[in-house]
Amino acid sequence: MAEKSPPKRVRVLHPGVAIRDVWADQAEQELEELCRWVEYYPLVAMDSEFARREDLRSSTTEPRTADAHYTQMCGYVNGGELVQVGFAICDPLFVVPDATSAAWQFNLRFDASARPPNSASVSFLRDKAHLDLQAHASHRAIPVDLFLLMIRSSSLMSNPKITWITFHGSTDFGYLLRCISGAPDLPPNRHTFMEQFRQAFPKAYDIKIFSQHGNCLQQKIPGGLNTLANALGVQRQGEQHQAGSDALVSLRCFAVLMEKLPSFAHSICHFNGVLYGVSDPPSAAACRNSANTLSRADYGVFVVHLGSRNFDAFFGQIASLFPNCCKVAVELATAFEIRLSHFSHARQDVKGTGDVELALAISDSRGRVAYGRVWVFHLQGKDPAGNLSATGLHNEEWGPPINPAQLAQLLTQSSGILDPRVDWASSSAAAFVYLVKALTAADSLPCTRSSFMALCTTFFPSLFELHLGHPSGNLACCALMTLRNLLTGGSSMVKKGHCSAAASGRIKSTRTTLHRFGFSLEVKMLTIMLKLKLMSTCCRAARVFHGNN
Repeated sequence: MAEKSPPKRVRVLHPGVAIRDVWADQAEQELEELCRWVEYYPLVAMDSEFARREDLRSSTTEPRTADAHYTQMCGYVNGGELVQVGFAICDPLFVVPDATSAAWQFNLRFDASARPPNSASVSFLRDKAHLDLQAHASHRAIPVDLFLLMIRSSSLMSNPKITWITFHGSTDFGYLLRCISGAPDLPPNRHTFMEQFRQAFPKAYDIKIFSQHGNCLQQKIPGGLNTLANALGVQRQGEQHQAGSDALVSLRCFAVLMEKLPSFAHSICHFNGVLYGVSDPPSAAACRNSANTLSRADYGVFVVHLGSRNFDAFFGQIASLFPNCCKVAVELATAFEIRLSHFSHARQDVKGTGDVELALAISDSRGRVAYGRVWVFHLQGKDPAGNLSATGLHNEEWGPPINPAQLAQLLTQSSGILDPRVDWASSSAAAFVYLVKALTAADSLPCTRSSFMALCTTFFPSLFELHLGHPSGNLACCALMTLRNLLTGGSSMVKKGHCSAAASGRIKSTRTTLHRFGFSLEVKMLTIMLKLKLMSTCCRAARVFHGNN
């Protein structure tokens, strides 16, 4: 039997993306598959279709306050029935696993005959959404209690790795929260509801906030999801007002907004957890200032800690990124400080750093973070006396620290070094001091500053130091902020490595100046022979390590 070919990843905007229509016989299997994919495709759009209670009077006037919005929402949710729930997924690069694993539409049991003949909700579901209400009333449909039990016990709820996307999502989240909690009604207090919402959905964006308040567009776009989709040129798949189709359109609108407006994409943190209507929108000043803060702006990005237990599992994934991903931010945390006041101090201190944490944030030139991850390597080190450090305790999730030779092997095989097309940046020269030592597999740095500089500029031809003054002690957050500033080209950026004219054209100098260790040294580019010699050294070190394993 021929092997099954791996799924073909496509863009979420691809016209061939299909929606899975899920009924009772496949419900558990399909939800399990959705949850497995979400681990790697953590942007999840959600929409629901429902039948509200019959005694609710319709209003054509939009409430003017958040409390009035919440009162109206409670009227829609309390006493209403869920009919459909749709999910659409992608990764932070807006790629889906394949064309048939991008959107799911769960069809719930709903008996329209129990409603009055002139029911407005039934008429909408039948005539506007074009639902098969006979199928929804049959045993083919998923029992609501079973669906909610599956959702409640799944990895979707209270998962900080997931970024939820909705359009006017307060009612959708309201139905899920009310049903999952088992309470007959939503909390009477709006603030209590918002607390419950943030616990269940730690990262969530309502794109109606973006379109209605004009925060990301040149002008406001009034109206519903279809109006926004038309304005952005987003193509609809499936029927309007069906949950799977609306979830997919919401995700596509989010993708277009983030890709067309990268400056806004890096400043959406103040919209996290803000639901249209029921939340007070952030002030314009707060939104302007958000570009200079590191919070949850990097939607869908989460941290992967690497140790001996899981290093091999991610080796191939990271090694395959270059040179397509050409922006790398590296940040370092050591048990013992590497002093940078003089080269001799740095040369001595790098021998005894203790255990090390090194964070890598990698993106393409458009700022799309690779796989939505920041990798934090836990590395074995020696104390200043030359003894193996005992500070790195065994961690149940990622195991003991890895040998620095394994990191050197990864960087050598990845083609991320020795390539002027790849920009490397850090907030501290200590990161490159450590990496040069790891890559050369030597006991210490070269004896002279010029030799060190030669190695550094060869391994990292396009190298930057960004004087940022990171406000956060979180190493992964620091790496993300460094990456963001590398992409935007902040004024605090100091160019260190050679950048050929073919690489970017931003800087065409063939000399480099390093403002560290109390000196300023100009270095000519090394010859091709020296590069080949260093590559040979790295490969030889990698083979030695591999043989020891």
